[in-house]
Amino acid sequence: MDGNSLFLWMFIIFWLGLLILGILLVINYVNGGNEKKSQQILNTRLKNGAIDESENSRLKSISERNKKA
Repeated sequence: MDGNSLFLWMFIIFWLGLLILGILLVINYVNGGNEKKSQQILNTRLKNGAIDESENSRLKSISERNKKA
């Protein structure tokens, strides 16, 4: 294996990695990203009794404000 073929393989692996990263980012964006996770965490904490209704409402409003910004 000479230097040119090694460079070619590195080039292919680099672009393949970028392609996979791009696909994962698009899937994350389409699925709502971290917003769904934060809502799920708040709902779980509310069900477990870690927070009450007022705290849940306050945290959701903060999350929505951050989403708009």
